[in-house]
Amino acid sequence: MRVKLTITLLLLSFSILANPIAEEWEKLDDEYHFLVQSNDYKRALKVALKLNSIDPANSTALLYIVLASKKSGVELPKWVMSNPWPTATNKDLFNRKMAEETLKGS
Repeated sequence: MRVKLTITLLLLSFSILANPIAEEWEKLDDEYHFLVQSNDYKRALKVALKLNSIDPANSTALLYIVLASKKSGVELPKWVMSNPWPTATNKDLFNRKMAEETLKGS
C-alpha cells in the first residue's frame, strides 16, 4: 500500500510539473501564429527560439525557426540545419522536408 501511494504521488508530481511547461508551449505557439499572421517575423523568430529552448528536439519549433528566419531576412542559425532533426514521426519528416524546401527558395 505504501509503495502504491508513493508511486501515485510521484506520478502526480510529474504531471503537476509538466502542466506549466505545456501551458507555456501552447501560449508561445499561439503567439508565434499571431505574429506570423501579423507579418512580424522578427518577433516570431524570437518566439520560435523560445519554443526550441523548451523542447530542442521538437521539429515544429525547428521549422518555425526556419520559416521566421527566411521571412524576416535574419540569417538562419547554422545549428538549425546542421544538427540532426528528430525522425520519430511522419510529422518530423514532413517538417524537415518543409524546412529544406523553404531554404531552397532562397
